[in-house]
Amino acid sequence: MSKPAKNYLEQLDLLKARGLVVTDEPAALHCLAHHNYYRVSPYRFPFTLPGNRDAFLPGTTFEQLWALYSFDRSLRHLVIEACKGVEISLRSRWAYEVGHRLGPLGYLENTHFSTPLVHARTLTKLHDEMERSREDFIKHHRGTLFMPWPPAWVIVEVASFGNGERGQAT
Repeated sequence: MSKPAKNYLEQLDLLKARGLVVTDEPAALHCLAHHNYYRVSPYRFPFTLPGNRDAFLPGTTFEQLWALYSFDRSLRHLVIEACKGVEISLRSRWAYEVGHRLGPLGYLENTHFSTPLVHARTLTKLHDEMERSREDFIKHHRGTLFMPWPPAWVIVEVASFGNGERGQAT
């Protein structure tokens, strides 16, 4: 089964047929054209009749739907920015602790990991991330200083902490 593609006016007509009040059609069409119907449409759920997600509560306006979407987008941006600060802090602390407790290249020693396999996987991921990196500081350590593995405070800037194995380093 495949649904036919709807143009922006047909998308807006569908929302109106479901009971959404649209007072400024050009603005609503602009929103649909630049934000995608399927990105915006889930924000309708707080405004729909109980038991019928395809029928709006009487009097619900596109402006209310758009305000909820805009609020969520702004909140998400604020949360992401806050998470970036936490991530930078954690990266900095990790680099400091590894550098001072284990040595600048302490992450290369498999004794600091729960198993040699986890260590090998970690180094493979780090190597891949360094290969993909276009950062000047990685190029400097590899090409100018001839260091295949940079110190912890350098590697931390290209390391991905989102894809590793949990609780494996000791």
